[in-house]
Amino acid sequence: MNFYSVVDQAITLLRQRGRVTYRALKRQFALDDDALEDLKEELMYGQRLAADEDGRVLVRTGDMPMVTEPHASLRTSETLFVHTRKYAQKSSPDLMDISRSS
Repeated sequence: MNFYSVVDQAITLLRQRGRVTYRALKRQFALDDDALEDLKEELMYGQRLAADEDGRVLVRTGDMPMVTEPHASLRTSETLFVHTRKYAQKSSPDLMDISRSS
């Protein structure tokens, strides 16, 4: 498995659980110490999606919404529609009234 596949799966795991110990990440993805450090670096500093807690736990930050199902099961068109609709509601509530009348 390549590095970014592990990153993507770790992000999914954090979204589902909110917190993951470093030992669990090592076991789940068969990581050695160097690979774990690379993963932590990418998630905390590269992607800014997680923070360290007590040197033992990776914690989801507020920038990453929790999901109740794996990210891979979401279809891109559904995700795009949801994000577009949320943006339209925030930026121009009048547009939402127009789309309902169509």
